[in-house]
Amino acid sequence: MYHFMNEDSFIESTFAEPKVSYASYQSKYIDPLTDFGFKFIFGSEPNKDILIDFLNAIFQGSKVIVDLTYNNTESTGENQLSRDVFFDLLCTGQDGEQFIIEMQRKMQSHFMDRCMYYASRIISEQAPDSGEDWNYTIKGVYLIAILDFDFKLNPGKDYLVPIKLINTNTQTLFYDKIAFLFLELRKFDKEEKDLVSDLDKWCYVLKHLHRLEKMPVFLNKRIFQKIFNLAEVGKLNKKERMSYDRALKARRDYNNTINYAKEEAMREGKAEGLAEGKAEGKAETIRANVINMYQKELTIETIAEIVNLSVDDVHKIIEAI
Repeated sequence: MYHFMNEDSFIESTFAEPKVSYASYQSKYIDPLTDFGFKFIFGSEPNKDILIDFLNAIFQGSKVIVDLTYNNTESTGENQLSRDVFFDLLCTGQDGEQFIIEMQRKMQSHFMDRCMYYASRIISEQAPDSGEDWNYTIKGVYLIAILDFDFKLNPGKDYLVPIKLINTNTQTLFYDKIAFLFLELRKFDKEEKDLVSDLDKWCYVLKHLHRLEKMPVFLNKRIFQKIFNLAEVGKLNKKERMSYDRALKARRDYNNTINYAKEEAMREGKAEGLAEGKAEGKAETIRANVINMYQKELTIETIAEIVNLSVDDVHKIIEAI
C-alpha cells in the first residue's frame, strides 16, 4: 500500500528509448490504448461484462463488482463559476459506489491534482439538495487510471499502484471509501510463460491486442474471446472506422512530435551527458536541456517526455530561470 509522496525532490534520469506502442492500419484488431479503442471495448452497456471483469482483476479480490451502470461522463457544475468535468468512463456499482475509469496516454501538468479533483467532484455531488437532512454518509469513489507513460510516483517494478489515505505513523488505513489505482503498462513486460493472474492477462491484452493475428491459447477465457471478437477492425462500420482512423492519427502525430524533438536535442549535442549516462554534471545537463527546449517553445509535457522527468520537475526548473 502506498501513501502520497513528497514530490519536491529533483529526479535525475537519463534518456530512455521511447516505448511506442500504436496500431497500424493493417492490424487485425483495434488498439485499446487509443481513445476510440478504449471506449469501444469498455464503454458499451451491452458489453459491460468486459469492464466488470477488468475492474475485478484490478481490485484483486479487495472488492468484487457484480454489476455496473454507466453514468453520464459529463459532470456539470452547479453554477456558472463551476467547471464542467468530462470523464472517460463513469460507472456506479450495485451498492452505489462510483468508479472513474481514465485512459491516460501521456503525462500532463498537475495530473495527480486532476485525479484528486475528479474524485472530490464525485464525492461532493453525493450531497443532497439544499434543505434535506444528511449525515454526511457517502458511497465509495474509486479512480482507476490506465497509464501509457512512465509514472514517477512509483519507482519500483510493481505495475499496479494502489493509493489510499493512511496514517503515516502507523501505516494503518485511515479511510477506505476513496482510492486511486494506477495501472502502469510501461512497466508490464511479462512474457506469455510468466502470466499468472487475471490482471497479468489483462495487461497483456491491453499492450499486445493490436499486434496479434489470433487469440492465444493461454487467453482462452470467455471474456477474452468476446474482446477478440468485438475488436476486429474488419467488423467496424464506416463511422466507427473513421473514428478509429482519427484516433490513430492523433496518436502517431504525438509520437512523431516526441521523436523529432529527441532527435533535435541529440543533434545539437545538448544531451550528450545524458546519452552517455555520465553521473558528473548530469543534473546541470538536464536543466540546460529543459531550458533550451522551453525557449524553443516546446510544451512542458513534451519536454518532460524527452528528458524523462515528471511535469512538476520540469515546471520547477523553468520557474527557477
